[in-house]
Amino acid sequence: GLLFAMLWADRMLGWPIAMLCGALMAFDPSLLFAARQDWGAVGPGLGLRCAGFYLMVVWWHSSRMWAAVAAGLAFGLLLYHRVDSALFLGIAGLAIIICQPRSVLLALRKRFWQVALGGTAIVIATAPMISSAL
Repeated sequence: GLLFAMLWADRMLGWPIAMLCGALMAFDPSLLFAARQDWGAVGPGLGLRCAGFYLMVVWWHSSRMWAAVAAGLAFGLLLYHRVDSALFLGIAGLAIIICQPRSVLLALRKRFWQVALGGTAIVIATAPMISSAL
């Protein structure tokens, strides 16, 4: 999770901020205690969340279909891992739509199939949870 957070920060803000992000996260007592005591399996959730956001940035900048699918799988596994992460992902998606509506519409027009495959990957990754809920 820490590595993907640093990679995300590097892509978004540059390597000095990524190094600072890594140092702050590595020595954050709340993250250390929660991951060490495994209160609700914090580690895998952090890893999947950070990997999903990093892969979304890779997809956004490069239009690589594999990155959209991998981000969808990471977010789907995050939902399968902890269903309460749906609120976090929903709010993050809403924030992107509110802050960058033109970019979202442009992505939907120009990269519709990539967005659709990413959404399908989320559904596939959460399929065991969905099937057990029915």
